[in-house]
Amino acid sequence: MHETLELANHSLTDNVVTINNELFRHYPDNDKQERWSRIALLQYATKDDPQDQRMAHLYGRELFFHHKYEEAITELKRHLSITTPYLDPQGDVEGIGQTRATTCRLIAQSLMALNGSPDEILIWLLRSVSESPSQREPWMHLADAWYRVGDYTAALAAIERGLLLVNKYASTEIEEWCWDDRVHQLHNKIKPLVAS
Repeated sequence: MHETLELANHSLTDNVVTINNELFRHYPDNDKQERWSRIALLQYATKDDPQDQRMAHLYGRELFFHHKYEEAITELKRHLSITTPYLDPQGDVEGIGQTRATTCRLIAQSLMALNGSPDEILIWLLRSVSESPSQREPWMHLADAWYRVGDYTAALAAIERGLLLVNKYASTEIEEWCWDDRVHQLHNKIKPLVAS
């Protein structure tokens, strides 16, 4: 399970440090039994400390991966309710805006799986962009959703805005399709629809 560092001496204060020249990537192994057993641990962690933002996000994300979409939406909305929107002009040091953006996208994807309203899905994707406008993933999901509902002008604007973001490793949760040829294929499908 994901470990959390906590201060043993509560008279100390957190000191957030950003290290830009180190990179750690974690890739899920869906064949590991752990993936299927940790959902109970995450549920326990959120009950043990309902204000733990990280556990709320991880539990909601795990529910999504297990196709428990309605439960995922509930927990992901709870995650948003216990976190503060990203408003720091100095940068998203702790990745809170990016995590909130991912939460919004997971809610939208859960709604898609439940055949939810396209308008509600678009609202969650717009919110994802507003939570982390300097991350490519929200823009690409928004472009794809606009494309699916037939608003090709909005889709083109979103995808071209997203393509301006070129630092893949500035994202805390990278979605490979937003960086590989699939996004360019989507762009090539959308562009002629606007020109015609």
